[in-house]
Amino acid sequence: MLMYDIAIIGSGMAGYTAALEAAKKEKKVALIERKMIGGTCLNRGCIPTKTYLRISREIMTGMRPKDRQSTESEIKQVIKRLRNGLTNSLNHDMIDIYRGTAEIVDRHTVLVKEKKELLNAKCIVIASGSLPNSLCVPGIDSKNVFTTDHAFDIDNILPSSIAIIGGGVIGIEFAYLLNSIGAKVYLIEMNRHILQDMGSSLADAVEKDLAAQGVTFFKESSIFEIDEADDESIISFYEYGKKKQIVVEKVLVAIGRKPNIMIGGIDQIGIKIENGRIKVNAEYQTSVDNIYAIGDVAAKKQLAYTASHQAKKLIEILYDNIVGRTEEYEELIPQCVYIHPEIAAIGINEEEAKRRIMDFRIGKYSMYANGMAHIQKTTTGFIKLIINNKDNLLIGAELYCENAVDIIPIIESFMINKTGVRTISEMYFPHPSFVEGIKECIYQAEL
Repeated sequence: MLMYDIAIIGSGMAGYTAALEAAKKEKKVALIERKMIGGTCLNRGCIPTKTYLRISREIMTGMRPKDRQSTESEIKQVIKRLRNGLTNSLNHDMIDIYRGTAEIVDRHTVLVKEKKELLNAKCIVIASGSLPNSLCVPGIDSKNVFTTDHAFDIDNILPSSIAIIGGGVIGIEFAYLLNSIGAKVYLIEMNRHILQDMGSSLADAVEKDLAAQGVTFFKESSIFEIDEADDESIISFYEYGKKKQIVVEKVLVAIGRKPNIMIGGIDQIGIKIENGRIKVNAEYQTSVDNIYAIGDVAAKKQLAYTASHQAKKLIEILYDNIVGRTEEYEELIPQCVYIHPEIAAIGINEEEAKRRIMDFRIGKYSMYANGMAHIQKTTTGFIKLIINNKDNLLIGAELYCENAVDIIPIIESFMINKTGVRTISEMYFPHPSFVEGIKECIYQAEL
């Protein structure tokens, strides 16, 4: 039996980060992966989606032809380059990679089923990621219906028309990029607002702009059937209680993801599941003391950078005796949507502040008043800050503007370090810039 300091199940962002961090500390590491190194983010999520987005902009501006073959080829090339680079890093750090399905035999033993190899480890880390949610309706298995796991297959790239089921981050990103290159996009959402985890004023502004660009929204809707007709799909659904139908070439199911708890042996050894996730404590420890879980399989927020952060913290906890995470910072994880302009949010939104009966004020700054926005011809959107009147600290922010994804970590830093708005207002922000909108937003709150 092969002996390891740590055996990690899953090579996505959480798994490979933990492996590399443990190797830096000269630990003997086993990394087990049944599919492709890099997991969802690299192979089926963040990386191909953002590559697709960049290609869509090039098509929209006439920099490249609208061609399925070249689009699929370029997406695959980007994935391959990054995956090869990651694999080289793992090999360079002497991490043993096992290709196969992991089964936990006991608290110190993992079986790689296909190879029938037993690995002994002082601790085991479950980083098995997540799987796409699906719908339980007739026709969901039709050939024209797919999840994001297959969004980059050549038959699903650059459709002429598409119905996107789900108005979360994934659904909005695909709606934007496909609409921008000429597809007729219908977005079907079961709730009153899109982007349910963000504030309604932000969601409404985004919906209004996308609708103006040509996306058709159906909200408070429920699908009851999907039929195939030649090379098209007929979607039957209710919107506000009224029966409707649309006919499209493709259907993307983007209703979120669920933790992948389909790991052999976890029930038998007593690992507890709570709300569909592996239950962990503040140090990412499961109900079995030397088995840990990080990333989408255990996290409340399924984000690549959350998984990476948890992996680094876990290795510090295991080998540097660093204290575990705090719930206070869990609320300060930014959420980002990569459309144009970008969307980013952090902390609590206005509705949540009202629900908590907090005494707060709002500062909102229109990007139409921003010099750099006019220079760059991107005046859509705003920056909105929510300020606690009790201590003058930021408790939330919503950005819908150019470079929002790059600006949000600055606001995150203010919130983590409890920097008051008076101190922020005394800072020097470059002009012209998008980021100076933060200071202007604070001025608006003080009027």
